[in-house]
Amino acid sequence: MRRRIAVAVGLAILLGAPGQSQEQPGGAKEKLWLEMAPGSHFAPAFGDWEQGGHGKFIRVVAGLKVPFHTHSNEYHGVMISGRMTHLYEDGSVSEVGAGDYWGIRSGVPHGHECVSSEPCMMYTHSSGRYDFNLHQVAAPR
Repeated sequence: MRRRIAVAVGLAILLGAPGQSQEQPGGAKEKLWLEMAPGSHFAPAFGDWEQGGHGKFIRVVAGLKVPFHTHSNEYHGVMISGRMTHLYEDGSVSEVGAGDYWGIRSGVPHGHECVSSEPCMMYTHSSGRYDFNLHQVAAPR
């Protein structure tokens, strides 16, 4: 409940009063950062990630490993700084760095690791609400 209130207050501050443009200029440093899990922070850019389409900045500490999970909606991302690997259930790995783009379809099991010595910063966009569903990866036979 406190997180929802914090998100609502943060969005009101960042997006302004009703009737004002929701496209406010500004960099990630000025955003309201919310800790979503230890070492992982989100900052809203537009929309409400609990309700529907949205954009957000994500910052994770160097070395953070995000376990396999899925999302109900696809998303697209751009790395701002750092290097991150995307790990897939079939064992494939892709690495992205500053300026790189990627997309992940809904329901695709994946994990991430910030492999740079600096924190990883990215921007993601989704036309649907955000969710995070842990996914158990099958053991090799």
